[in-house]
Amino acid sequence: MDENNKYLSNILESSKRGNIKSYYQLIVMHVDNVFALAFRLSGNFHVAKEICFLTFQFAWKNIQQVRMNSSFISWLHGVAIFFILEKYRNSKHELHSHNEGLAIRLSPVDVALNTLSVEERIILTLVDIKKYALNEVSDILPEFSTDELKAQLFSARYKISENLKR
Repeated sequence: MDENNKYLSNILESSKRGNIKSYYQLIVMHVDNVFALAFRLSGNFHVAKEICFLTFQFAWKNIQQVRMNSSFISWLHGVAIFFILEKYRNSKHELHSHNEGLAIRLSPVDVALNTLSVEERIILTLVDIKKYALNEVSDILPEFSTDELKAQLFSARYKISENLKR
């Protein structure tokens, strides 16, 4: 185990014992990563902030569920994905890009992602960025058949490549 993993394990153990300062360190270490995932999935700065808050609130309440031999960031990503999909299923309109007037710099990939439909963005992010297998995405999004997922993914990849050429 390298020093970074030992450090993270110590902070996680301390958090599990109820040390809020240690948990704050975990937040500081991971908030950018969780926000980036939430933003890529939602395409909306305000929704991504809300998802970050919900994710870290849930994580604090359920920190005992984190296994020491698993990746904390992967667990956080799973929580964030759950909240994004819950928001998607309950209010699709909130996942459209509403970032006008915000002074944020987006990478070319994020700009291209924001041109996709909500479904295309979620599917492409899960498969091509988070490296979920198509059958895992099918489990996460049972409302889509495998053929529909493949079609959405193909469409999203095409649109992204065209966008990035410009």
